Amino acid sequence: MYGGHDPGVCGKGQSAVALWALGYPDQAVQTAREGIVLAEGLRHVPSVMHSLWFAAAVCHLRRDLATTRDYSERLLTLGREHGLRQYQAIGGIFHGWVLMQSGSGEEGLAEVRSCVGRYGATSWTMLGLFRAILAEAEHLSGNFELAEEALAGTEEVGNRWWWAEFLRLRGDLQRSGSRRDRATAEQSYREAIAVARGQQAKALELRAATGLVRLRRDQGRHAEARDLLPPVYGWFTEGFDTPDLREAKALLDELA
Repeated sequence: MYGGHDPGVCGKGQSAVALWALGYPDQAVQTAREGIVLAEGLRHVPSVMHSLWFAAAVCHLRRDLATTRDYSERLLTLGREHGLRQYQAIGGIFHGWVLMQSGSGEEGLAEVRSCVGRYGATSWTMLGLFRAILAEAEHLSGNFELAEEALAGTEEVGNRWWWAEFLRLRGDLQRSGSRRDRATAEQSYREAIAVARGQQAKALELRAATGLVRLRRDQGRHAEARDLLPPVYGWFTEGFDTPDLREAKALLDELA
């Protein structure tokens, strides 16, 4: 064990997030749970909190509100008890996201804003994901300019794990924001798909492809929309109960 947390716990967490991105959402959540079990067996609080961080991230990516809430509340409680502010900020980001998705928009947005700011002042690890959460939160609240600000300068975050997601969110904003530009939105979605394919990140490719299909559907380009999604959706072998895959299937059925 070194510094703040056990490397085996960290490896489980990083693997879980990578498995989700690669298109294995069920294996991702199982690996995240294994990280928690390992950390709890060590009886080492920072390792437990580290495992909860990645488990919350995976459940957020799976859009599992109930489990994300549970993990985020544990992070907040342990962070307060042990004075670990970085983990408090992480817990607050996911907790705020859950509040927004559950109907408490203003309260949730305030928590996400505050906690992303606090986290970003001290660390860059996973900052890309957290800024993506902030951008989505601002967009959902109708704060289009603030969403653009959250996306601005994302190439400087320090890693490119979430670059496809930033491009996808930019496409969503361009499709429905205050300065609607569907041609630019299509370009953003296409770039997101290309980046995701280059990373073999099937989950991010699915999200970007779904966004592009919705755009084409809204433009009446149904034939083009029908051709894009089946190869991406058809690749998956698990996770069919997750919102991303359910929504993709609903689009396929609508356009059939």
